[in-house]
Amino acid sequence: MGEYPYGKEPVYADVKLSKILSKDDLALADELYREQRKQQRLREDSLAKAYANENHLKNVHKGIYYTVNRKGGGVKARKNQTVQILYRARRLDNTEFDRCLDPAKPCVFEVGKDQVARGIDIMVQEMNEGDQITAVFQSSLAFGDNGSTDFGIPPFTPVVYDVELLRVVGR
Repeated sequence: MGEYPYGKEPVYADVKLSKILSKDDLALADELYREQRKQQRLREDSLAKAYANENHLKNVHKGIYYTVNRKGGGVKARKNQTVQILYRARRLDNTEFDRCLDPAKPCVFEVGKDQVARGIDIMVQEMNEGDQITAVFQSSLAFGDNGSTDFGIPPFTPVVYDVELLRVVGR
């Protein structure tokens, strides 16, 4: 059958069949699952809007609520350019789960190449060097419908990012 997926050792798993569903039961379970996902998305949207209202994030761009905390005077970042940013990532309760705040070791990425959260990619293209924003991203622009076990982010959870565009490299 070819190579083992993890080197030369086989992978073993115990599997227990707990229930066999009829086609009708499977269709009903699928419908219930889709409805639950829809309700989670609606709840997420209301949480993001409530956070935006409470924290005065009055601007909206592509579904992202944000505010400009500091306006810079540098050049505007564009797709395919390399940028350096600082950021702080928080849950809606303001618990920090990630950060990159050392200007000597900024987060460096190429805009539009899916190297960071999609929300950051979108917002950086609206920023000039020196701009600093706070934005709330819905899961579709951050960790997706599944969340992130690495950061303890549940599925369908909006997150808040403070982002500063330090530099556009090689303009």
